[in-house]
Amino acid sequence: MNNKTWVLFIILVSLVAILSSSTSFFFFKTRSLETSKNNKIEIASSSIEATPDSSIKTSSTTKPAPTSERLSAPSDTYTVQKNETLFAIAQKFNQTWTEVVAANGLTDANKIMAGQTLIIPQNEVVNFEVNQDKADKLQKAADAGKNLFRLSPEETVKSDAPPVYGINNTDQATLKSKDNGEAVVTIKKEGETYQIKLTQPITKGDKGIWAIISIEPVR
Repeated sequence: MNNKTWVLFIILVSLVAILSSSTSFFFFKTRSLETSKNNKIEIASSSIEATPDSSIKTSSTTKPAPTSERLSAPSDTYTVQKNETLFAIAQKFNQTWTEVVAANGLTDANKIMAGQTLIIPQNEVVNFEVNQDKADKLQKAADAGKNLFRLSPEETVKSDAPPVYGINNTDQATLKSKDNGEAVVTIKKEGETYQIKLTQPITKGDKGIWAIISIEPVR
């Protein structure tokens, strides 16, 4: 092998060695960057998953809870029978038909049908009965950090109030008083003011859930 051939051989071997080292360096560098990126994504995902939905604060548009999840429901109701009129039903309970219409948020007194459930107010007051089994369950859920909106009387009203007097979850609810496990929330709607009383059926204080016990217009 002459000198030129030997020199070329040495140069080629050197180039192969350099290319091999560079390829290895960039390969491991790329793997390192990918691993670091994946670790950051996993950490971010873990942080998101570790944050329970219940820690999210409720807004002014708290959604109405399904009937099966409400702590209380109107205690005085009546199921309309065939051919009954609203006037006759009101007389049966010594109430005026206008009070029954207002309490149920009806727009047409003539449009009632057999099988329909009506709320019967007592001197314009719609009383509620608290379901203790549901209260126990929902209090335990709140203790575990779930459904924390139930710790607020105003948010409970938006969630649990049926369409009594036409009230809905978009109406502005204002806390009037809260003391010793009892609270009063007011709602102003179309020039009328309604008073909603609540109680804490299980735990009293800041960690106790709330339940509606009555709704009535303020005269």
